[in-house]
Amino acid sequence: MTISDSPQAARVRTDAVFAALRRSALILDRDGCVLAANPAAKRMFGAQLSQAGRHGPHLDALFEGPRDGLARDLRAGASLGFMTLTHKGVSGKEPRTRRFQVSGLRGEAGQNNQFLMVETRAEQVSGKFHALNRQLHIANKRVEMQRRTLDELSSSYEELDRFSAFAAHDLQAPLRGISNWLRFLREDFADLLPPDGVECLEMAEGSANRLGALISSLLTLSRSDHAEMHRTEVSLPTLIGEVTATLAADIADTGARVIREAGLGTLRADRDLLLLLLQNLIGNALRYRSPDRAPVVRITRTPTEDGGEEIAVIDNGRGFENGYAEQILKPFQRLYSASEIPGSGIGLAICANICDRHGWRLSAAGVPDVGATFRISMPAARQSDREAAARAPNASCIPRQPRRDASRPIRP
Repeated sequence: MTISDSPQAARVRTDAVFAALRRSALILDRDGCVLAANPAAKRMFGAQLSQAGRHGPHLDALFEGPRDGLARDLRAGASLGFMTLTHKGVSGKEPRTRRFQVSGLRGEAGQNNQFLMVETRAEQVSGKFHALNRQLHIANKRVEMQRRTLDELSSSYEELDRFSAFAAHDLQAPLRGISNWLRFLREDFADLLPPDGVECLEMAEGSANRLGALISSLLTLSRSDHAEMHRTEVSLPTLIGEVTATLAADIADTGARVIREAGLGTLRADRDLLLLLLQNLIGNALRYRSPDRAPVVRITRTPTEDGGEEIAVIDNGRGFENGYAEQILKPFQRLYSASEIPGSGIGLAICANICDRHGWRLSAAGVPDVGATFRISMPAARQSDREAAARAPNASCIPRQPRRDASRPIRP
């Protein structure tokens, strides 16, 4: 006798074996739609198999569970070799738990995109497998709910960010007009106003200027949180030199000294964000200086016990109680009124955002009337980062670049 190897003969034999199986068997696509059922399955499911779509009924017409969850269970079952399902009750019968062997099949296009489910022995599935299966359904449902929640939060956050930027831009134009008209009024008609009127005019100008600074700070906060990052090897001494050049007028007016300790070296970071971070921290030290002494700001870099590093900005200014250390890193949290020390109350929140985006941590510590310390804690660098830093030129030999930045620091 000659055994035929033709595809047609093989298909006939396979169909015959599928039909002759004494136990229920189903062939499904990857989405969980039934493509074929053997006679035993037709006897088991009866009219439920007639609830057909374009390709046949979905698993959710035969078994308990959500459609997406059953499809995921099917694909997971092909990896495990089995799956446990609860057959929906029909004709007044109670639902029954059934176990199936699951195997992957090649579809007509030759791809592994179909599955064969064959019921195993009809004995009752153990409570352990039943509990595990229910846990799998619950876990899949929770994951799906979390994914949807995250998608909704992300969408809402993007909408809020777009609205904030749009609102800030739209607010700036009329605010500039208000500021200009107030200035014109003071310049042209101040002599005609009584002293109280001039004082009111000056207060209005000051309020407009503070609102303008707040809007600019909000835009900067949004950009620091969402701007695309480009990490490069950055020289800290050079960057600090640029900051001191930007703050040259404030440094001269206050008689401040900015001291760069040895060993600052280079750092892999987004250059623009790191520049903004240092500018805000140093500017904050100048702003919150002590009335009794000239500001001294020291920037250090030291290793930590866990193999990481820490950059510290240390000043001899007003300081603060350590109970406020976390509060001052949040937006609009101030220890002094705007009339005492001008500022938007957002500068340190911008610094915290920049650190978070780099995978660093910003912390603060203070002693009243002694000074404050802001620490940037960085985890242990990867070996590739260390090698790149070792190949970089000695940062302490790089001369200061007295380039003046038109932007002003944003400080709390």
